[in-house]
Amino acid sequence: MKENHDLVAVEQELTALRHRFHTLLLATVNDDGTPEATSAPYLEEGAYFYLFVSELAPHTRNLLNRHQASVLFIENEDEASNPFARKRLSYQCHAKEIPANDPDYGVILDKMEQQFGKLLQTLRQLQDFHLLQLQPQQGHYVAGFGRAFTIDCSAQGRLSHLSRPEEKR
Repeated sequence: MKENHDLVAVEQELTALRHRFHTLLLATVNDDGTPEATSAPYLEEGAYFYLFVSELAPHTRNLLNRHQASVLFIENEDEASNPFARKRLSYQCHAKEIPANDPDYGVILDKMEQQFGKLLQTLRQLQDFHLLQLQPQQGHYVAGFGRAFTIDCSAQGRLSHLSRPEEKR
């Protein structure tokens, strides 16, 4: 019972970390297999992260072509007690485009406008912008030394403590 209570506290901690940010760090892979990293503003809605990004950016083309990404939320260096133990949350995601004729398209962009301001009105008129949905598949949360967790996103984000390789024997 104590372990379940501890995992609830960890879930609250990782959610608070994620909600401190308006942008996420994004890693994608291009068609040649070369990794590329960037950041992008995002909207969290339900179990998904939404990006509204230009196809002029390499990461947008990578997401449209490869449909996979890794996202990262990481504690600021100046807030961390030790650079080796920065709190960090990462997800492996499946990416898909939400087409303009989808009923959710306008709803999501309206929410993004509420979050990010009127610039979205201008961006919505540009033909090179795409609404992308990132669906987390699995995740990892590192809360400090000896406090690492896996997240099974297919099981409503079920957390489990990550054990050291020698502990699995």
